[in-house]
Amino acid sequence: MNVYLRFLSYSIFLAIGFLVVTYGICYNMISNGLSNFELTMFSLMIGLIFLVISFISSTVFLYKYKKDCINQRIIALKGFYQFGLILCFSLFSIIILDALYFEFIDKSVPKTFADSMSDILLKGGQSEEAVNGLAQLPLMLQNGIIVFIGAIIGIPFAIIVSSSFIKMQD
Repeated sequence: MNVYLRFLSYSIFLAIGFLVVTYGICYNMISNGLSNFELTMFSLMIGLIFLVISFISSTVFLYKYKKDCINQRIIALKGFYQFGLILCFSLFSIIILDALYFEFIDKSVPKTFADSMSDILLKGGQSEEAVNGLAQLPLMLQNGIIVFIGAIIGIPFAIIVSSSFIKMQD
């Protein structure tokens, strides 16, 4: 299998898993009412969720990938390229899948999230137009920086851990 296709399929799997968990938690929080504290914690939690999911799944995927490379006697991609492929493909997959979910299935979650943030944003001096603009974005674009930070931390650790698992077996 083409190495890029392998990394792309893994990244789509990672994105689907992340979005299912995130939206599941989000629907649960919305059904119970969303306080300002929960809203703040949810924003941080999105990054932590991606960090944990990307770390665990990337460790398993990269371990299998590196083991297959050893068994087939081919050279595995360097860690920097593994990081770049997983980061780009997974973030791209998350944005596309979230935008499709937002456009065709349910627009209520980002709107509820933005409405809850409106109190905080309006007190912080933001205009009503900025708050309305936020409500028009998919949830992952509203929290893109936090997801990116989770990816920047989780994926390199997965590369290190999977490499150490391979070295322990030698």
